[in-house]
Amino acid sequence: MEKSVRFAQIDQWPALHRFLEQKGSGHRQYSHYTTLSVLRQIVTGRQWRFGSPLLMNDQDELSRIPSVQQRTLFFSCFTFMNSENMAMWGLYGIPDDEAVRICFPGKAMRQWVTALKPAETEDSACRVVLSDVVYLGTQHQKLYYNNTSNLLLRQRNSLAEVQNQLAGRLKHYAWKYEQECRLFLIPASTVSRRFLMAPIPSALLEQMAVWYGPQVSSATQRQMDRLLMAAGLRRGQRSEFTGLVAMKKICDSCLHHYEKQEQSDKMTG
Repeated sequence: MEKSVRFAQIDQWPALHRFLEQKGSGHRQYSHYTTLSVLRQIVTGRQWRFGSPLLMNDQDELSRIPSVQQRTLFFSCFTFMNSENMAMWGLYGIPDDEAVRICFPGKAMRQWVTALKPAETEDSACRVVLSDVVYLGTQHQKLYYNNTSNLLLRQRNSLAEVQNQLAGRLKHYAWKYEQECRLFLIPASTVSRRFLMAPIPSALLEQMAVWYGPQVSSATQRQMDRLLMAAGLRRGQRSEFTGLVAMKKICDSCLHHYEKQEQSDKMTG
């Protein structure tokens, strides 16, 4: 049995990659924040989408991925937090009245990964990897994983080497709270597509748990529940954060701004 390695002690890339993959495949639960429209596609199409880095909204991370690897990495993002997170709802559940959190048990996820084959690529050598990510401090001195840090790798390697070795597994420290794990499809050669699709087995969908976002209406929940149950799946649950915050829409903010500006103009006109 391989001896457990502490993150702070890792000083070689192979050891770090093993560490991240061991952690990534060992979580109790994997959650994906998205929208109801995506959930409908998953339920009806029985497929999961893996995106290219070129589609990501984190431009800082994209700039750290070498151009060649931008076309040989496809992944889907999960958090291994066991509870809801309001920031995650706000970042990934857009629009907020369509937000949904999809959760899979760890065992079911690992069984899927073991059998997973991408449906839209003829590359039989495509690797499937579950891996956690690490975070880079603002001053580029440390790498972070959860509440621990590593000085050794960063001090012994240039920033370019860090970014090359950790492409797709390196994010800015600002996102450290997300506790992110990624499921990768890695073709052996460059792929021109922006995303790949892979089938989801019924056994995994049957164990899927759904939480509706804090701003999703009861009518929308009932409608989605009907679709889930018609597909032989469990109905969703309400977010524990429902009713905690009275969210302001951006149009309301704009209206308030224009009213204030109009009053100001009358006073100075």
